[in-house]
Amino acid sequence: MKVLIFAGTTEGRELLEFCEKNGIDASACVATQYGKELMEGNEHIISGRKDEEEIISLLQTEDFRLVVDATHPYASAVTRNVRKACARTNVRYIRLLRDAETAEDAVYFRDIRQAAEYLSGTEGNILCAIGAKEVEQLCVLAEYQKRVIPRILPAGESIEKCRRLGFENVIAKKGPFSVEENEADLKRYRCSYLVTKESGSAGGFGEKAEAAKKTGVRLLVIERPAEKNGISKKEVETILTECKEAKGYFPLFADIRGKKAVVVGGGEVASRRVKTLCRFAFEIVVVSRSFSKEMTELAKRGRILAKQKEFEAEDIEGAFLVVAATSDRELNQKIGEAAKRQGIFASIADCAEECSFYFPAIAETENLTAGIVGSGKNHGEVKEAAQKVRECLYDYKSGQ
Repeated sequence: MKVLIFAGTTEGRELLEFCEKNGIDASACVATQYGKELMEGNEHIISGRKDEEEIISLLQTEDFRLVVDATHPYASAVTRNVRKACARTNVRYIRLLRDAETAEDAVYFRDIRQAAEYLSGTEGNILCAIGAKEVEQLCVLAEYQKRVIPRILPAGESIEKCRRLGFENVIAKKGPFSVEENEADLKRYRCSYLVTKESGSAGGFGEKAEAAKKTGVRLLVIERPAEKNGISKKEVETILTECKEAKGYFPLFADIRGKKAVVVGGGEVASRRVKTLCRFAFEIVVVSRSFSKEMTELAKRGRILAKQKEFEAEDIEGAFLVVAATSDRELNQKIGEAAKRQGIFASIADCAEECSFYFPAIAETENLTAGIVGSGKNHGEVKEAAQKVRECLYDYKSGQ
């Protein structure tokens, strides 16, 4: 199962590292180039801000089946887009929530505008540790250029924004920061106020609160948006592990009477697949430029419908399952992609990774049927197991 982590936070980076360590197929999506650099050169990084439609395209193109939203607690617009995109594409969505923290003697505000109104009637310098996204909200303060000291990530766009707004002192460095580092910044700029978000332990909230207390600085906290549906990082890691260990192919026994099965290919492998399908009540269509002797006989008897032609995506419309068994790798891949677009089960004879179902070896008696599948990589093992199951069924029928 492919996993996509919407990151940009400490937890996002740690989750990607967890996946790499445990052999889980995962990629991370970050909003900025700087965010990509913070992931320490990992190859499975997708960068760039994406709206709802772009997220949908990404999920469908890369076939992600699980999304972990580990974006910042204040990135509510991103979370909304990710959640909607997952709902529209039927992709499982998990929201990671940071543990909340509170600080004694802090003043809490619903947003930065409300904090700016409070500060408008005060004096003294302000260390603003909310990032660059909303720092312009403090430009309403008198002499904000001198009073407000933004502390931002050392990303080019953030630094340029602060310069453009006219801030005389800007701290550009990566957090989270220790108590001592926070104290040093507060003392260096003779700050009377520290404005921060309730970013949890991963965002260094406790260290900022402790530094403010030690230096006698008034702590102003922007409340995080209320979220109810989410789980901890530890719980996310448990789910990721369960997904890795879960079997990806379910042995589906369904009523297929009258349902259409399409086999593309006319050679030896395709013939074996068709012979197996003929033991069941499928309406079988075989598409190929040429047919084996066995296929030709089946077509004459009316058991299959043979279409001697080049494959087209329209050939599988309305099918319950498709088998791609040609000798052309690119054509098999094309068939699998067409089946995926149409939501059809597909077995790709020369590539297990592209299958949405594995073609089983069959063991049966008059009233019992067993299907044996493997990982798609050890056909000999499946063949041997199928023979043993046939022997067991024979012994059962004989009463042995």
